[in-house]
Amino acid sequence: MNWSIKKILIILLLVLFVIVLFLGFLFFVKNSKTEKNKNNIDHSSNCKNIEDVYERNICWENEAKEKKDIEICKNIDTAYYSGNCEDSITLEILKTDKDDVNLCSQIKSEIHLPYCFSVVAEQKNYMLDECNKLKGDLREICEETFLYEKAIKDDDVLIYAEIKSNVKKQVCFSMTTTSKNDLNICNVLGDEDKKICMEIMINKLAIENKDMEICKKIGTKDSRDSCIKMVQSFIDPDKDNLKNEDEEKYGTDPANPDSDGDGFLDGDEVKNGYNPMGEGKLAS
Repeated sequence: MNWSIKKILIILLLVLFVIVLFLGFLFFVKNSKTEKNKNNIDHSSNCKNIEDVYERNICWENEAKEKKDIEICKNIDTAYYSGNCEDSITLEILKTDKDDVNLCSQIKSEIHLPYCFSVVAEQKNYMLDECNKLKGDLREICEETFLYEKAIKDDDVLIYAEIKSNVKKQVCFSMTTTSKNDLNICNVLGDEDKKICMEIMINKLAIENKDMEICKKIGTKDSRDSCIKMVQSFIDPDKDNLKNEDEEKYGTDPANPDSDGDGFLDGDEVKNGYNPMGEGKLAS
């Protein structure tokens, strides 16, 4: 056999070897896909076969989260659970894969929506331009959330004034005043916002000093009464007319208005010279 025939045989053997490897690879890939599909079918089938509605919903939700597939959530029986499932997957995708504010428009629950925008706000460095991708109420909620998150992050009372919602604005002011005791921080605001800010600050000062007299500086009656009740709850939580510091002095229970169970309030007994922890008069 001459050299040219040997070369041809070697080439043929190499080609045959490559073909065998390629066919083996195709067989492996096909089997892997078949096994994967089989597992998926079995898993879905398992969820379908669960009789208990709650357990079946949990099964579908777990599968949806595992595959990050919102469509699987539609197998859940009740609209509430289905909406929660879709929202949780959308939020998971938002945190791990994308930072697109448009994803938040898929959120069904009003409770989950601000959280969705807060995630995007942090990722987008609180730039309000990101909210311009949305329209109507969604855009407004987006802007409010971005401002709220930035205001808390920067601890800037002026940013709070840009928030339209009074409820969210009050929360914002209270978040700022937790680190500041100066009433002057409210003076940079307009009249209405200054009023809200001052009430929250006075409330905080009254609670910190456990002094109901400070509450009287609040202009509106409802807010003033609320402040007094709040301070009262810190001074005398069991409402037995005995302050916490005196409860400690007399050894009474600050969570029980009648420590010795004789039918009289601890504070009334002390006021009249009786022992709030038992029989007889107080020791002089």
